[in-house]
Amino acid sequence: MTNFNAAYMLSAGTAPAGDRILTPWLTVIGKNVEGMPLLEVQLRRAGDELTGVKARVVPLPDDMLIRHATLYEDYKNTTHWPKHVMVHYHWIDEGDIDFNKGLYVLMTTGLVLFMLLSFNTLAGVQSKVAQFLKDVVGTEYDPLMGPQTEAGAGTPAPYVPFKGGSHVE
Repeated sequence: MTNFNAAYMLSAGTAPAGDRILTPWLTVIGKNVEGMPLLEVQLRRAGDELTGVKARVVPLPDDMLIRHATLYEDYKNTTHWPKHVMVHYHWIDEGDIDFNKGLYVLMTTGLVLFMLLSFNTLAGVQSKVAQFLKDVVGTEYDPLMGPQTEAGAGTPAPYVPFKGGSHVE
């Protein structure tokens, strides 16, 4: 190809992550493109993984035309090949989300809140539970000391170990 003709079209596509993420074919040289093209590529990533790509063709801004005057002169020259296309990359960093850490934090927070609510509820009904046990047992009951009787108030019931066999003597 020696001369550039307006009927010629040159398209470009990007595939930065192999065939996993693709952009459509974009016309960078042809009758629908005005001036020297600038290919703007927007890359999104989360952590070390590429999550998405967007690309578009825009005319090269005036300040970049001044800085790259030789490339612009080569682009306007119909006999000069290869044609250069400027590419501008924008990186967008999406937050790195660790699902397991988030789940651990959520479960720990829920457990702590449950414990606080349980203790708060039990503290509010402690006197009612004590009154209920007193009404059911009939006397004050300490689970470690056993029921208190008038004769041996405050002394635990004697421990008689089970010797096996029949419990009837």
